[in-house]
Amino acid sequence: GASSLAQALTSVPNLKELIMADNEIRDAGAAALARALPHLPRLTMLDISCGCSVSLTMDEGIEAIVATSSMPERQTLLDPLLEAHGMEVTPETDRVTETSKLRAENASLTSELERTVQLLASSETSLSQAQEYIARLEQQRDKTRLHCSEWKEKAQRLSAMQTERDTYRDRLASAEEGFRSFTPSATVSARSFLSSLTAMDTSDVSSTLEQLNAYAPAAKGLTKLAGPLARFLRKHNPSLLSHENVVPLVSIFAPLHFECTKCLQALDVISIDSEVATAKLKGWLEVVEAVEGLVPVFPPADIASLSLDDKQLVCAAVEFNQVVMQVYSAAEALLPHCEALSATVSALSGIRPVAVSKATALRAKVQHMAQQLQCRVEAEADMRGIMAKVTDLPVVSKERQKQVAKGLARIDVELDWCDSSKERDTYLAKREALLAEQ
Repeated sequence: GASSLAQALTSVPNLKELIMADNEIRDAGAAALARALPHLPRLTMLDISCGCSVSLTMDEGIEAIVATSSMPERQTLLDPLLEAHGMEVTPETDRVTETSKLRAENASLTSELERTVQLLASSETSLSQAQEYIARLEQQRDKTRLHCSEWKEKAQRLSAMQTERDTYRDRLASAEEGFRSFTPSATVSARSFLSSLTAMDTSDVSSTLEQLNAYAPAAKGLTKLAGPLARFLRKHNPSLLSHENVVPLVSIFAPLHFECTKCLQALDVISIDSEVATAKLKGWLEVVEAVEGLVPVFPPADIASLSLDDKQLVCAAVEFNQVVMQVYSAAEALLPHCEALSATVSALSGIRPVAVSKATALRAKVQHMAQQLQCRVEAEADMRGIMAKVTDLPVVSKERQKQVAKGLARIDVELDWCDSSKERDTYLAKREALLAEQ
């Protein structure tokens, strides 16, 4: 049937009218045309439109066109197929125009890309030179910052030395005033106090604190029960407690009586007298205050210009300072007990108000004594060395100090923006001179 239809297509010019004249012939012709399409090397637009307008589907038509046609002929065969199915067909002129536009745009982009590549190639050398220059600037900036930080540290150290010099001058002046009021008889009392201090049994401090720590809970229990017992006895006559009709009162009194008895038994077991313990606390406090009252004396720096009496006083002061240092060394045995003493004092709070009011400041006084001990031990050793270093430093007025500070700040700004090595060296020399003056 396909070969017959193929022969008919070539021999019958009015095939379209013949197929459309009868429905049965149209359907049979369409089916035969669909089967014949793969076997027909060439089809006219009339043949395709005739077959597709009848019942040839889009998929069948495209499959037939792809199978039977070469690339140039496919578009010619495809347009009637699209028109038969009511789809818009792009004219050949529009396709050519669009293709030419795309080609022109592609050529423009290609030329632009070539110009960009040429521009990048020409600027590569300039870019590398700029990068090298930036690297040199960054290295110079790092060096300048390092120099600035070093000079700032030096300025801070010089300022600290000047402050330290002023502090030691004030301390030396006050020490010399104390030296003028010093009497050699103070050495005798200091030696007497040292002998009594070394005779102290510091182990007694630990044992007394242990006993007080055991004594405190029972004493606190009695203190808490004293109020309820007093109120109960004021409200009820003790002589009525044994009456047969006061059983509820006895049941109320029994727990209080039991707790009081237990606390009293605990206090009986502890062999300590609270008055004696309070006296010991007061004695330790007096010892700490006495140690704190021993202040070393410092003679003037220029001993050669002193009179004979003052030189003899210097010798007595040196001996007194040695005794004071021995007192400080002997008093260090009390320092390890400061924490335990503070805890015991807080545990005894409310039992002995008078003793507690004295003892609450004990830890602060001991800590203050330790600080003073450290300062006074170091002061006599380094006073002369510090004064030897700082007395030769020039004294700069406050107004000149402000001018120097402004000059240093201005030089720092100039160094950050300076490019020439010669100018930088000049600024650094000026900065060094200002720092030396400062």
